[in-house]
Amino acid sequence: MALVFLLLSAGPVYAETTSVSTYAKLVEAINAFNTNGEEDVINITSDITLTADLPAINSTITINGGGNTLDGNDLHRAISVTVGGSTLEINNLILTQMQSPPTGQLHGGAIDISPSSGGRATVT
Repeated sequence: MALVFLLLSAGPVYAETTSVSTYAKLVEAINAFNTNGEEDVINITSDITLTADLPAINSTITINGGGNTLDGNDLHRAISVTVGGSTLEINNLILTQMQSPPTGQLHGGAIDISPSSGGRATVT
């Protein structure tokens, strides 16, 4: 007697999903997801003003903005992807008033992907 299995793919399976509405909770989520080695999702549920640069993305993270704004307050960069194999997907998030660091290097103000890292970002 033969057994036949049918596998249906419903898209990617994410390890963890969290919703955030403050800068502190966003930092906490990025730091936690950077260390778990899984594909994770962050849902931003309100406008957030940065009080410092966000931690670099070192894993695979999807950020769903829900039409909300991430405001750099003319002082901070939103997102940096620095580790090879890291993948960032940003959906429906407004990035405004971002600033690249004053190091004299030409890095992006809103999103910085280190040329040597091999990381990547998709923005929709």
